[in-house]
Amino acid sequence: MVTAYTDGDSKWYFNDVSVIENETYVYDVQYKSDAPSKLTVRYTTSSGGYIYSEIANLDPAASWTHVEKQITIPSGVTSLTVFHILAQVGNLSIDEAFLSNPGAILGTPFANGMLTFSFDDGWLSQKDNAIPLLNAKGIKETFG
Repeated sequence: MVTAYTDGDSKWYFNDVSVIENETYVYDVQYKSDAPSKLTVRYTTSSGGYIYSEIANLDPAASWTHVEKQITIPSGVTSLTVFHILAQVGNLSIDEAFLSNPGAILGTPFANGMLTFSFDDGWLSQKDNAIPLLNAKGIKETFG
């Protein structure tokens, strides 16, 4: 929330994440705001410099509004963050911000989340106890 404004802005953003140059990523976010806002990508280059690119000007939204933007990584870029910027008096809330690289996962994103369990040494007790518990919950296993 910005309650008084002279100049500058307020930013909502995440810590830089590593990216692969020339790959396309997708930034998803839900937002609501009573003032215009914008999305700006800050790329970090391999030399430690920054490149900024505005990717969206967003209208005020009284209810949660979904935004999805594709971001293609320029050559020489090693990481990025996305700023959601409010540069005037107003309220801005964001939720469910997510950056993904669908092309890195065999060309398509997973339809469902995945979780990996690791059982060390492959003991018989794990086969006798863990597999029946996993199967009872409908969890597929690959070590049985």
